[in-house]
Parts: sequence; C-alpha cells; structure tokens
Amino acid sequence: MIAEAGGGGQEGDAGTQLAVISAKAAAAAAHRNQAELHSLLQSGFDQAARFLSEHATPFVYGLGGLVQTGIQNDPDLTMAFLQRLPASHAKAQLLLEAAQALKLQRRLPLASGAQSKR
Repeated sequence: MIAEAGGGGQEGDAGTQLAVISAKAAAAAAHRNQAELHSLLQSGFDQAARFLSEHATPFVYGLGGLVQTGIQNDPDLTMAFLQRLPASHAKAQLLLEAAQALKLQRRLPLASGAQSKR
C-alpha cells in the first residue's frame, strides 16, 4: 500500500513524498529496524528542510507524523532537524507535534518498547 501511495517510485509532490516516507518510518519503527528508520528520518528531514526553505507555508503534509516518529525513536536526529529550522509558524507547530508525541509515548508502549500501564 505504501508503494502504491508513493506512485510506485514516481516523483509526487513534496507532501505526498513526505507522507510516504513517514509511513515507511512508522513501519520501520514498529519492526524496530533502527538503521532503516534512521535513513528514512534523515531523508525525510532533508526533503522537508529543502521544501520549507523554498516555500513559506505553515504546514507540510506528512511532516508532523515524521517528527512524531522521530522524536519517539531517534530524538537526537529529530531535535537537530528542528533546531536547524528558522523561527516560524511551521517550526512552532512541529515542536508541538514533538511534545505531543513524547506525551503519548508514555501511554503507547509500541513506540517506546516499554510495557507501562496507567
């Protein structure tokens, strides 16, 4: 399904590409494939940084989920990406997404690998 959404390898718009990368990253995190996850996060963050530098937009489809997956599974890489972004509405929104993911991480054992009950 992910390959179909991505157009089978064809170039789509930046939002679609980021959504596909985000889905692949979530799948890699669920399978605990750290090497693939790191590569996907790096690729997605690089693409998002280019897009945000070229477009003044407060929202990039797919990036919020990528940041959430990243902050839960590779916080150093994710924070480095967020710190490189210039002050903007998009950066503020992404920081809120990261904070929400950390809050959810305590309730969702899948992301953290820890089985905690509330």
